[in-house]
Amino acid sequence: MSTHYDAGIAQQITEQYTLPLETLRRRQSMKWQYHALEILPAWVAEMDFAPAPTVADVLRHWYLAQDTGYPYRQRDRAEHLLARAFSRYTAREFDWETDPANVLALNELVQAVYLLILAFSEPGDGIVLQTPSYPPFYDAINDTGRRLQASPQVDNGQGYDIDFDHLAHQIDANTRILLLCNPHNPTGRALRRDELAALAEAHDLIVIANEIHADLVYPGQEHIPFATVAPGLAARTITLNSASKSFNIAGLRCALMYFGDGALKQLFTQRLPARILGYPSGIGIDATVAAWDRGHKLVGRCTPLSAGAA
Repeated sequence: MSTHYDAGIAQQITEQYTLPLETLRRRQSMKWQYHALEILPAWVAEMDFAPAPTVADVLRHWYLAQDTGYPYRQRDRAEHLLARAFSRYTAREFDWETDPANVLALNELVQAVYLLILAFSEPGDGIVLQTPSYPPFYDAINDTGRRLQASPQVDNGQGYDIDFDHLAHQIDANTRILLLCNPHNPTGRALRRDELAALAEAHDLIVIANEIHADLVYPGQEHIPFATVAPGLAARTITLNSASKSFNIAGLRCALMYFGDGALKQLFTQRLPARILGYPSGIGIDATVAAWDRGHKLVGRCTPLSAGAA
């Protein structure tokens, strides 16, 4: 997804989708309920825009249809509809052909990180994490009794770089997983292809690639799915994604894991029973499918706002 900053588009989006402060203060989301009313929350996990029209249409349909039973779509399980939408999304945005059969749906990506750590490592095994990082990733490593092997990124004055020498010294015989966040949270870095290739060559670990911010890159930058970087890399990569960040629908509870190889998915399901995943909400599935199929133009127009505000 290529973007550039356009002041005219920024003004149009701001006028059309930005909500008044009094409306935001009435929200029952964590962003607006966690702090006292006099505090203006400025965190980035939730947007202050109104929902995308495609998402609003789904919400309206659910209200009118009053169809709140177990989700089933087109005479098939609803997560299969989600998996096919993910494949259309990756093909359109990243020229990446993904197999819907290798998708597993669940409620959220932190849940996915916990489950994948449990499936592909044992207590005491090492998990490499590039720091600073999203706080729940530390929790996932510590709560499961694994060993954090921090790989600090280096501030070069203009951004953060991977310290490959330090990374090489961190990996040992009991290291099992690289937990990768790209685009990176919290630094915002979208790793270049050469950096991703060097990262792939540095080890043969299982990679949990959290790519939930794939759509939200600065103008002039590009998101490259890690599983596409080198031949054979997909066979040891599980890509995590959701429309929750790009479309501000975290409360609708829908995410997925994409296993780059069918054998990798089979290994996961052999180690953890499928029922442990739970199931996304029907409204979350419908909103995600609508967002990925019909909301991408709005995301492309909104993303440059981050550069204008930076």
